[in-house]
Amino acid sequence: MTRLELPTGLGLEVDDLGQGRTLLFHPGFSQTREAWHPLTARLLDDYRCVVFDPRGHGRSDKPLTSYSLAEMAGDVADLIDALDLNDVTLVAHSLGAAVALTLVLKQPSTVSRLVLLGPVAPARGRRTDVEAGQNFPVERETERLTSTWVDRQLENQSPGRFYARASAETARWLAWKSLEMPVHVAARYYAQPRIDFRDQLADLTLPCLVGWGSLDQVCDPSWASWFADNLGANWRVREFPGCGHGLMVDAPDLIADAIREFVPR
Repeated sequence: MTRLELPTGLGLEVDDLGQGRTLLFHPGFSQTREAWHPLTARLLDDYRCVVFDPRGHGRSDKPLTSYSLAEMAGDVADLIDALDLNDVTLVAHSLGAAVALTLVLKQPSTVSRLVLLGPVAPARGRRTDVEAGQNFPVERETERLTSTWVDRQLENQSPGRFYARASAETARWLAWKSLEMPVHVAARYYAQPRIDFRDQLADLTLPCLVGWGSLDQVCDPSWASWFADNLGANWRVREFPGCGHGLMVDAPDLIADAIREFVPR
């Protein structure tokens, strides 16, 4: 574990292990780098795995800033520069996938490939489009989260909801790790302006792998057919049977095999 200070002065906690082509892992909302450890343990012999706590998460700095997707994406770009990473495959989960898409849509040459797992993409909401792209006012989220933050995290990241295969002990430990995010940060990061990438994704030409757990109750896996029907051959779509939203913890062997097939060694 290394403490890395970006040119902006932001301090990030980073694990940089293994050798080979670089895989850079961005966790989802409130999660920490520990959520990736079951997966990276299976990849370290083949790849350089860089795992970090984003701004406001885990042991990284938690300044009172906007926590917009653009700000978070800027941190990823700065991290890549600070570590002088090349030929990067950015692996991102859930809301972290929205950060990854924000980055590559603005700076497409920053990374070589994308792997999006249980993504908040192409839009936030159910496939019915009734709520797709809906935003949540920060003030309302702050009030709601302040009174329910601990109980909400422990419930939302429980087996049967967030995970389908992970043990109760693992799920509870990772849920407690997520509580290292202060509630005021959670409200700002979660209450993003409208998230809807549907009109932009066809512009991406870099290789992209996107996958959902078949039992995902957080990000609608029925969006998979939208990707398959609307995007080009550079997009590969996978479903991982029997996995929930936290599929990198539910089935690290399956996800590791999918990454090996996708990223040349």
